[in-house]
Amino acid sequence: MRGLTLIEVLVAMLILGTAVASLIALIAQQSANIDAMRTNVLARIATNNVMVEAVLNETVDIRDESGTVTVGVREFDWQVIRTPSGREGVNILRVEIREPDTSGRLLASLQTLSLEEGI
Repeated sequence: MRGLTLIEVLVAMLILGTAVASLIALIAQQSANIDAMRTNVLARIATNNVMVEAVLNETVDIRDESGTVTVGVREFDWQVIRTPSGREGVNILRVEIREPDTSGRLLASLQTLSLEEGI
């Protein structure tokens, strides 16, 4: 007799179905990872942009600022926090980028030291 039995065909279909289902699950997971990576990269770019603006526009006053920034197709909430460093004339400047939704999840942050004007 030539050919395959019904059981052999069913087993082959089961193996092929399992492989295809695993491949589809892997593609879906990679797609979700790509979106998360894109968000993180855009958040890092937003952090750098806000930090540059904060350093260039810095005044002697120590105050907190916040707002929204758009990078690419994404919008983020940002906050600049200025605190004294403990050394005269030196402040800690921290930028935080968060999700704009109600979760407010921290996506990126950057910190630097800045000198007050006239020092």
